[in-house]
Amino acid sequence: MQINPRGRELSPPRGLLARIAAIVKRRTDDLFAEPDAFAFVVGWEIDRKWNRRTYRDPRFDQLRAARQAQSEASRR
Repeated sequence: MQINPRGRELSPPRGLLARIAAIVKRRTDDLFAEPDAFAFVVGWEIDRKWNRRTYRDPRFDQLRAARQAQSEASRR
């Protein structure tokens, strides 16, 4: 980290940050291409973050709803 004469942190030029971000995104997309394709084919939800992916099968919502209904029915 570099500090300017006024005591403020110097940041890299915005163009450089944009180029680095584009490179990271491109490499991340390349890295996750196969798992993303599989998740798309089977209908999973894909949560894309900066450098990671989270895959989720929406059928788990149905399981949760069924268990809640069963739990409520057993309380009656």
